[in-house]
Amino acid sequence: MFRTFFPFSRADDQTVMARLAFVVATLAWSSPARADVTVEPGAPFTAGELTEALAVRGPAPDVTVRVVAPTTVELRTPDGGQRVELGSARGPAAARLVALQVASVAASPELPRPPATVAPVTPPPAASEASYRVGVVVGAGLGAQDIDLKLAAVRVDATRAWGRWRAGAGGGWLLGLARGTDGARAVTANVGVVRALAGVGVGPVEVLAGPELVAYGIDRVSRVSAGVAGSVRARIAAGGRWRVLASIDADLVQHRVEIARDGMPFAAIPRVALTGAVGLEWELP
Repeated sequence: MFRTFFPFSRADDQTVMARLAFVVATLAWSSPARADVTVEPGAPFTAGELTEALAVRGPAPDVTVRVVAPTTVELRTPDGGQRVELGSARGPAAARLVALQVASVAASPELPRPPATVAPVTPPPAASEASYRVGVVVGAGLGAQDIDLKLAAVRVDATRAWGRWRAGAGGGWLLGLARGTDGARAVTANVGVVRALAGVGVGPVEVLAGPELVAYGIDRVSRVSAGVAGSVRARIAAGGRWRVLASIDADLVQHRVEIARDGMPFAAIPRVALTGAVGLEWELP
């Protein structure tokens, strides 16, 4: 019969096991739990770099890092949050700055909470105030056909503007002239225009159109006719309430009057007349 001899008795085995359990418990107690670290994309350091920086500073709470600016991050822990300015630090250097802040928070867990973000209140756009303007322009023009009278024009318009919209009324006097040939006398015509206009303004340019009433007299012939007017105006200079204007106006008249000599058409009131003019506009106070 063989017997097996152990160097330790059962009592010794129990003593060794108890000491091993004590050592394991001591190591487990002394090893701090690793903090849960989350670093959102865009931060100037990684989660691994921050974890290493936190490990050398003792126990740390779970922390989430959010980027709020290229050089600023916000720390969020179970107790609250705060922001850390990193300046030009990147990589491990930036992680150490954050870890230092987290360590100070762990020592004094009363974290100031970030200020509440209040969305800016945008006031409603102010209603566009209407303005009133009076303009006077002087110019010259011609008709669409060779026998149409050459024109000199004076126009006066009053316009109300609000926002981009324009509306107004005005009048004008056009003097038509055709030179006589072969000793014949010249032909003149007086044309009076009353018109209503409406349109839009885009920057310094305004485009308007509307109906008009035309009264004219030429070589002892008088007539009243209806028509359509159009105007394109541009402000080319301004000072205070005064503006310098340039305009192109079109008048389309329903009826056309021709003057004939020796059976041949000699002169005519233009049915389509274009005039260009410059002048001044004054904005009423």
